Amino acid sequence: MLVLSRTRDESIVIGDDVEVTIEDVRGHKVRVGITAPKHIPVHRREVYDAIQREKKELKKSPQKSAADQKPIDFQSHYLHSKKRLGMLVISRQRDESIMLGDDVEVFIVDIRGDKVRLGVTLPKNVSLHRREIYDSILREKALTKEAEEEQQRRKKVRKHKEQPDEEPDIAGPLQVYIDSDAYTPEEKGILLSLISELYSIQSHDRLVIDNMGMAEPVPVEAISPDGGGL
Repeated sequence: MLVLSRTRDESIVIGDDVEVTIEDVRGHKVRVGITAPKHIPVHRREVYDAIQREKKELKKSPQKSAADQKPIDFQSHYLHSKKRLGMLVISRQRDESIMLGDDVEVFIVDIRGDKVRLGVTLPKNVSLHRREIYDSILREKALTKEAEEEQQRRKKVRKHKEQPDEEPDIAGPLQVYIDSDAYTPEEKGILLSLISELYSIQSHDRLVIDNMGMAEPVPVEAISPDGGGL
């Protein structure tokens, strides 16, 4: 059992879904607020024990008729309880407890003035924190996530600066088909320059001319700016 001291309006968080709050302290009575998902049943310990006894009796005598069964008046155990803003508020005294599901039990260990000592039994894999500690953990996780995302972003920027995008390589030389009779050598030179600029070709060895009517492609060096070549 873990024991934590809480005062009015202070709470503990069990796991990530359940919160137990000290709503009020009046003498030897404590009003405990429980906020939990709908799938987690919340009962006073005596109600929980009555439910378990009823289940065992039904298992032992399945043929027992409904008329012979004495219904358990669970409502009488909740005369001083109410639902408020999604919270179930239950009055408890010292040494009394509340069951949360089948595995978690919250005890009123002691009441001293406005302080209440809560005892909690729960599985080892379920966390338990004071509310302020739980909020601090959440903030730390959020900051850690932001730091990790920022680090990843900086890595991508640094990698991009160190390794800029390379120009796509052309598989083999670019074949250009030119009708020899349609252009003068000067026009062919201008055409090749435009093609080189369009395809961002830096070296002439990646561009050849397939002269229509010729068996072999002609490299760009074959066209000279002064009109020589083809």
